[in-house]
Amino acid sequence: MPAPTRLPAYELDLCIADINRLLNLTLSPGRVWFSSAAHAKTATRHARDYNVVLRHLGACCRAPTYIGLHAKHPGNVELILEAPGDDGASNVLVAITVTPNARGNYSVKSAYRILEDEVAERIARGSVHRVTPETQKARNPQMRSEPSESPTRMQSRISWEPCGS
Repeated sequence: MPAPTRLPAYELDLCIADINRLLNLTLSPGRVWFSSAAHAKTATRHARDYNVVLRHLGACCRAPTYIGLHAKHPGNVELILEAPGDDGASNVLVAITVTPNARGNYSVKSAYRILEDEVAERIARGSVHRVTPETQKARNPQMRSEPSESPTRMQSRISWEPCGS
């Protein structure tokens, strides 16, 4: 029997300034590591969500719609992106650690889709906060309200690179 294929790991940009501001944290600058193990967990435990999650993983880590502390895992931050799925509107959630690893990167613990009702529940209990254009402008005063390029071109430019294992 052939050995199972090891899925690649990825290093992604992370919205540290937004996380710190919205959650009143003092996380150090760093990127987020989507390990081969986290990749395999997404591919197996969240197989139905896999294509949509991978398509939006980088954008969710870099510019999420909502940021919050995980209710059941206080050492994790939830990043939620409103993202179109193959079956219509959906949300992608990426849970990351708040403690960097030896390389100074934060780690993806899990990544999957969640329903609109689940997002609304988190908003109602105050566990997630919307990242608004004003919030983003506070981080970068020269940021435009409207993108300077088309969403299609932006999507083709938004990517993540495989890293060594």
